[in-house]
Amino acid sequence: MIEIRIKEIAKERGIQNAHRLQLAAELSPAVASRFWKSKIEKISMETLGRLCKALECQPGDLLVFVPAETRPASKEREGVARQKTSTASRPGRNDKMGKESPKTIKRTRVR
Repeated sequence: MIEIRIKEIAKERGIQNAHRLQLAAELSPAVASRFWKSKIEKISMETLGRLCKALECQPGDLLVFVPAETRPASKEREGVARQKTSTASRPGRNDKMGKESPKTIKRTRVR
């Protein structure tokens, strides 16, 4: 897994919070907050470039590879995985994909 070290690098450069990161890298408040908390799953090349420019560093300074077996399991990430799994098996999910539910069919026949 690849982890991002924005907070550590930023503090070394004198940026003490997500708001200052937002201003320095010209990011939206939500994006700056997610980076500050290391709660991101992907990053665009443009954003990576902005961060490197603001923090005066190279991409390799921000990104670190951590093998899965050495990384402790996060309860929060496990919760997200469970939530995604349970959402997929929720009844009525196929209704949005063009299939009619039994209630819709029944109403159509009665009228």
